[in-house]
Amino acid sequence: MARFRPEWSLILLLAVAGCGVPVPTAPLAVDPNWREPFAAPGFGVAPPAFRHVSLTGPAPGGAPIAKLGSGGTLELRFDELGGDPRNFAVRLRHLNHDFRESALLPGVFLAGAQEDQFGSAGVSGSEAPRFTHYRYRFPNTVLRPLVSGAYALDVFDGATRARLFSMLFFLEDETGDAGLELQQYMGAGASERRMTQPFLTYQYPKEFRQPSLDIRVTFSQSQFFGRMREADVMDQSEEGELRYHLSRPRAFNAGLAVFGWHIPETAALGGAIRDVNLGALAELILNRHTDGLELPAPGSWQNRGDRVSGATGRYYWTRFDFETADAGRYFLTGTFNAWRLDPEMELKPDAGSGMRSVWFWLKSGTHHYRVAAVEGDRVMDVLTGTPFHDQRHRYHAFVWYRDRQLGADRLLRVASEIDP
Repeated sequence: MARFRPEWSLILLLAVAGCGVPVPTAPLAVDPNWREPFAAPGFGVAPPAFRHVSLTGPAPGGAPIAKLGSGGTLELRFDELGGDPRNFAVRLRHLNHDFRESALLPGVFLAGAQEDQFGSAGVSGSEAPRFTHYRYRFPNTVLRPLVSGAYALDVFDGATRARLFSMLFFLEDETGDAGLELQQYMGAGASERRMTQPFLTYQYPKEFRQPSLDIRVTFSQSQFFGRMREADVMDQSEEGELRYHLSRPRAFNAGLAVFGWHIPETAALGGAIRDVNLGALAELILNRHTDGLELPAPGSWQNRGDRVSGATGRYYWTRFDFETADAGRYFLTGTFNAWRLDPEMELKPDAGSGMRSVWFWLKSGTHHYRVAAVEGDRVMDVLTGTPFHDQRHRYHAFVWYRDRQLGADRLLRVASEIDP
């Protein structure tokens, strides 16, 4: 079994003693200013003791999108390693289509209170490291949004009111009719990647007087909202209808491969696990991943990596190895860290194994992941499958309307479709 890194010895001793992992007091991490990140910059960045932070929609594990006023709820879930159960406060901010805060005041986009609170949903068992599990569902009788659009859910310490992290979600009006069509083609060049080009047809309400000026459309692949792209081609030749799409140079890489792990609560050799030690502090070594030789998770990929148990789960101190002949900076990212490129998840050369490796806390459950490379200021598409692998992505088209009376962007419609 591999040895732990020395810098983690204090944390591990505390965990074995049953004290849990100490809560870091460092300031919030700041997203690097990289182009084409998977997560929208500034969202999901939580202090290190907060793990498996996720925000899902009404469908189990679905995208954080709900119809305004429909009764459908979104669910925030996360764990905090170490410490005692405590209370948190939540507030909402209304955002425009570019995820920048709109000028709307809470009294305009909210009915009732501007803040809500929640506490523990369960405490783990005696295995180290111990953790507290939290859940919060909304909209509810306290937090009731009145205006559609993009939103930030801000989570604060219930006692100090210090902001801890923010999550992105969407509320749509379901105004007008929208149809999304996906077309695939083989890209030119040595890579010969399969590309997906989204086309949206939107039939707008008759009362819209300047639809071509007030409506804009953005597209996303899976839930990689940091890579959301605005339509650069529009056709208004048909009365009552607008057509939008991405030009071929801006199409999505359909071969963007996503891989999966399943970690049982009582881990054993086999599947994704190459080595296991179920001592006082459980540790795992996952199967080595060799660039260009692995097959992605088959079938429809909808970013539903939330099948992680609550307080009954277990955390494992986990090593991931990545084999590549290329130089550069590489990061492990996935549903377990909201698709962020965290400094703590950078894959560093490991002298013992000859691989690029990272140790991190991973909870029992089903997860999906990728390895990303950073070249200069751009996040590159590493771990791309073969041109004909059968993995498919779910795409979303967002129809935004600039409400001149409100002075903010509303979200009229969201259309979704899976790769053909």
